[in-house]
Formats: sequence, C-alpha cells, structure tokens
Amino acid sequence: MVEPGAVPVPPTGPSVRIEGEWRGTTDTGLSVSITISPARRVTRLSVEYRTATCSGVTTHTDLDLPTLGSYTGDTAYLDFDSGVSGASPRTTVFGMFQTANLAKGNVSVSGYPGCGNEQITGAWTATRP
Repeated sequence: MVEPGAVPVPPTGPSVRIEGEWRGTTDTGLSVSITISPARRVTRLSVEYRTATCSGVTTHTDLDLPTLGSYTGDTAYLDFDSGVSGASPRTTVFGMFQTANLAKGNVSVSGYPGCGNEQITGAWTATRP
C-alpha cells in the first residue's frame, strides 16, 4: 500500500524478456540492429543511413545503456543519444520493446561525412527470434 502523498516507485524493469539480438529495418528499408544484455542493458546499436549524397552505417559498441521500464511493467524503452545538441556527427534512437519479439521507434542521424548539414530521420521496426 502506498502512503497518502507518497510517490509510487516504478518497477525495476518490465516483465517481458528483451535480451538478445534485435534486427530490423527503417521505414526506408535500411538496417537497424540492437543488442540487449541479460541485465537488460543496451550493449550495441547499429543504424544504416542513406541519402542522395551520402550513405553509411553508424555503429556504437561497448555501450552500457539501461532500458527504461514502464509503470505497468510490461514495456521497456530505449533512449540513446550519441552526443549533445549540435554535436556532429550525432545519432539518436528512441524505441519501445512492445513484446518479447517486437520493438518500434524512431531514429535520427546527422553530421556524418559527406552528408553536410542533412538530418536523416525515420521510423524503425525490429524483431528478435
């Protein structure tokens, strides 16, 4: 029971198992991959990007980023930002692990070589076998 006036404490993590390799695509068909450790932490993140003037893959390894749990305990969130606002290059990824084998979110990539000031954004979907 929560005492009157007390702030409820969110659960330590969602009940859905999310550890393992997640692979998917952006809404333009480019690859996305995410690795979640047994401790429910993001350890690797890779996003492919392409425009008329540039293309590549941005990969972030040796990460130790926590997944964030929801108050209901049935969802986990990913919130990654490789730099501060205005930093170049920069990758941001937000996502929600909706079930044990479905995650969806948004990605933004900017400032990579050959891309100039162009910002590449889109939605992504990934699954886990």
